[in-house]
Amino acid sequence: MKLRIRDIERERSIEIEETLPAARFPLDTPDRPELEGPVQAKMKAEISEGAAWAWVEVKARLTIACARCLERFSMDVRPFFDVETPVTEEYLDVDDDIRQNLLLALPAKPLCSPNCKGLCVVCGKNLNKGACGCPSQAPVSVFESLKNLKLK
Repeated sequence: MKLRIRDIERERSIEIEETLPAARFPLDTPDRPELEGPVQAKMKAEISEGAAWAWVEVKARLTIACARCLERFSMDVRPFFDVETPVTEEYLDVDDDIRQNLLLALPAKPLCSPNCKGLCVVCGKNLNKGACGCPSQAPVSVFESLKNLKLK
C-alpha cells in the first residue's frame, strides 16, 4: 500500500481503503502464524511540518498455535499505527509497517481459550479432549534432592 508523496501534497489529504493479498505479508516467526485471507487496510495520509504522515488501520484473521495445547486456532487482529516519511522521499510505502504491526498485534502467549488445559506432561495427550489415564503425580520440588545431603 503506497502513495506518491507529491499526490498527497497536491490533494492535502488522501484516504484510501484496500484489500491486500495475504502473500504480501510473510509472517515468518517460530510460532508460524498464517493469514487466513486478504488483509483489509485503511490509510489516511497528510503532509505536515515537512513530513508525510499516514494513519493506518488494519484488519486481518490468522491462525496460530496455542501455547498450551499446540492446537491451531483462529483469531482476529486489528492493529492501528501511524508512519512518518520525509517529503524528500518519492513514495509513502506502508507494506512493511503493516507486516510488522500484524506481528506486534499477536499475543505473547496465544491461548485457544482462557481455560485451556494443555498437554499431559507424561504422555503428551491434549487434555482438552479428555483425560489421558496417566497417574497424577504431585509436583516434585527442585529442593527434593537436598533432603539427603549430609553436611560435615
